[in-house]
Amino acid sequence: ALLMARIPFRLAEYFPRINRALPYVAAVMALAGFSTLFDTFVYVMPWVRAAQLLFALLGAVAVIKNLRCGHANSGWIFLAYACYALPMVISALRALGFYPSNVNFEPMTPAVLAYSLFLHFGILTELREQNAKRLVAEENAEIHRKLASQEERLRAEQTTFFAFVAHELRSPLGILLTGLANLRRALPSPDNAAWIVRLSQAAQRMSALIDRHLRLQNLARTDFEPDFADEPPDLPALEALHAQQQLHAARSFQCVYRGEAFQPVSLDAELVTLALSNLLDNAAKYAFEDSPIRLEVDVDEQSASVRYRVINEGPGLPPEWGGRAFQMFQRIMGTGSEKGGFGIGLALAAHVATIHGG
Repeated sequence: ALLMARIPFRLAEYFPRINRALPYVAAVMALAGFSTLFDTFVYVMPWVRAAQLLFALLGAVAVIKNLRCGHANSGWIFLAYACYALPMVISALRALGFYPSNVNFEPMTPAVLAYSLFLHFGILTELREQNAKRLVAEENAEIHRKLASQEERLRAEQTTFFAFVAHELRSPLGILLTGLANLRRALPSPDNAAWIVRLSQAAQRMSALIDRHLRLQNLARTDFEPDFADEPPDLPALEALHAQQQLHAARSFQCVYRGEAFQPVSLDAELVTLALSNLLDNAAKYAFEDSPIRLEVDVDEQSASVRYRVINEGPGLPPEWGGRAFQMFQRIMGTGSEKGGFGIGLALAAHVATIHGG
């Protein structure tokens, strides 16, 4: 009864010490009972024997909980407990004086044998169920391992392919941009200039995509080593703000310092500038019209660390997106998508933050 109550009553969760002690208590009780076979009966006081009623009730509740939970061995355990509970109750009643002590209770031995038999079947059923669950878990783990291996292989092939394409495209794109600039000077008419400007913008957009992708691939390499140095944390912030103010002249950018902004902090200034530029550019594209964009530089002097925050007033990300916004080529179509972008900027920023332990 004690051992059967462990799982249904969740003793391991609520009463761990009692749960650990139960096997020893059950073993002592069993040894006391078996001592009669060797004519060395361990005397148990009547009030202790009367406590068997409490154990019988506890076991009954445990069996009912087992049945309600639908455990595979619950039927066998119910039969086993029924065979043993009756002699237990009669023994307790005899100890309390409610049962004549001169009445021989012959069915004790067959009851115990039936109890042992049904308990044996219950244990076998439980072992079979556990074995089946283990096999299913191993199969699922193997499937997940194969899928992870396949995903890793595909990602590596994709990275190699994009890197190859990017490297192969950089040279012809550079030639194309140079040729368009020369062509614009050679054909100064307004009609030609408009077409050349559109072609130049398309080529520049493709060149920016390639540069960002190559930089992201470089950051993701296992052998990449950032150039850490003690730098004032306001330096990357000012450089990123200056670059974005030139790209988004109509936007209002603000910089707020908290703490000692000039205290040196260990960082890669170029990478941090890159991350802040991408965050500011993203904010400028998605913020509401005429709303300010604020860059906060919060320096913790005790830990010598810095926290950058780019804050803007905008529609925000849909709740279902979560961390998807920081994955490669993830863009919310229809929300500022007409303003350009490749879905790489936030992934770059996330990589830079990870490199810096943020």
